[in-house]
Amino acid sequence: MTEIKNLVVPDALYKHMVRRANEDHRAVEQEMLVALDRVFGEYRPVLTKEEMLAVADRLRAETPGTNLTEDFLRAARNQGRM
Repeated sequence: MTEIKNLVVPDALYKHMVRRANEDHRAVEQEMLVALDRVFGEYRPVLTKEEMLAVADRLRAETPGTNLTEDFLRAARNQGRM
């Protein structure tokens, strides 16, 4: 494990980490490691715009009947469903 010495943390961020650590019954150092793991633990490469659109198209094709058009959303709002 690598040690990070003399890490300077903004006061607002530190207070937020202390609050989260207290809520989760952890030390601040443990909370910081959990937060870093959430961000960097599951590395996934960034998708290009085209790749993201391809994923959206695939998911849309796999879930028929869920086209959220402007007309559909307007009708749902009018019926009190949103």
